[in-house]
Amino acid sequence: MIDFLRLAVMGSRLPWSIQAHDVVEDLGGKEECTVIGHPNITNSPNAAFLNGVFSHGLEWDDIHSPAILHPGVVVFPTALAMGEKFNINGETFITACVAGYEAMVRIGLVVQPSHFVDRGFHATASIGVFGSVVTAGKILNFDSEKMSHAIGLAASYASGLAEFFLQGSTIKRIHAGKAAHSGILSALLAKSGITAPYNILETDLGFFKGYSDSYDSNKLIENLGKNLKIMEIAVKSHGSGRHLQSPLDGVISLVTKHNIKIDSIEEIRVGTAQITIDRLFDYEPNDVMERQLSIPYAIGIVLSKGAKDYLEFVDFEKNIENEAFFNLVNKVKPVVDMEMAEFAPQGHVSRITIKLKDQKEFTEAIINPKGNPENPFTTDELEKRFRKHTTTFLSEDKKDLILTNVSKLENIKNINELTYDLRIK
Repeated sequence: MIDFLRLAVMGSRLPWSIQAHDVVEDLGGKEECTVIGHPNITNSPNAAFLNGVFSHGLEWDDIHSPAILHPGVVVFPTALAMGEKFNINGETFITACVAGYEAMVRIGLVVQPSHFVDRGFHATASIGVFGSVVTAGKILNFDSEKMSHAIGLAASYASGLAEFFLQGSTIKRIHAGKAAHSGILSALLAKSGITAPYNILETDLGFFKGYSDSYDSNKLIENLGKNLKIMEIAVKSHGSGRHLQSPLDGVISLVTKHNIKIDSIEEIRVGTAQITIDRLFDYEPNDVMERQLSIPYAIGIVLSKGAKDYLEFVDFEKNIENEAFFNLVNKVKPVVDMEMAEFAPQGHVSRITIKLKDQKEFTEAIINPKGNPENPFTTDELEKRFRKHTTTFLSEDKKDLILTNVSKLENIKNINELTYDLRIK
């Protein structure tokens, strides 16, 4: 929750965020829910849409790697908007969020990696709608019949293509907001009495078969209620795509451990799965989105900064066009590493090898980059990052209030106690 709020506040004034905000403001609507980082309020679907756009727009959001999706930027905007609309308490908010994460991740696990690899869907958008509708349905206290109709309705809103991996553009920035908006609308339609097929996920004309070449429906209920999927979520350290977290951590680790001088490097080999090489080795990205999804470009940035710290979103905003920088970028070479590919077919782990001009080589495999559940941030680290990145928007007093409310979320009587401080003039 802390990291989601950091991103939503940071992302609220980005160019694509302002464009989306202007469209929603022009549409108008009932004033009931907070638009994070702005003074105005709007209706629940539109508030969730904007808060999803803001938080997903930096490419820095939490992720479930095997399910290949970002749950927080869909679930939290839904819970905040519906929570304000129906004046829920903190305990209900938490329950709804956990349920939303569970549904979104489990459906993702059923259809991935085929959903992305074979069919080209961006799961945060296409599967995110299920995380949103279940979150909203819990807040509305749906029974199983009503929730089934809501999920069935949401399936007809499941969409979102991943072509931006190959062409850039800003379409990806709105995908989480689109899913949150559609999920809320589905829940409200179900509440009104609109019906849908009960078993929309598993039938011959249902979601699993329609959205993947290969799926395992057993994963939907495997150990259900025992191993909560929200406990498997990774929080990114670098403001870039998930496939870049491991290579960047590897480069930083090797340079630091072995006191490598940047100008002594001859070559950097990134061993990973073929799919990562095919989609994330653009040596001349055209815009911020493409830079955030380019392994060689990101490694070039981290090397040019001395390989001492995490990359932030602002690092990718800078248009670096000089020979020295591209010399670093071109030293990064892809290698198919079958061990890494077998461990993670989606390609989000890597083995980094740095070869020096004197022919010495240093190698390290990064399976759990910083922020993974096995290598997590502490609450203190997350709070410090929140404070650092929201300084432009929030006073220290406001930061204190927000962090205090998050820390005692289960005891909040009305979620408006939290959201009020997120309205910024």
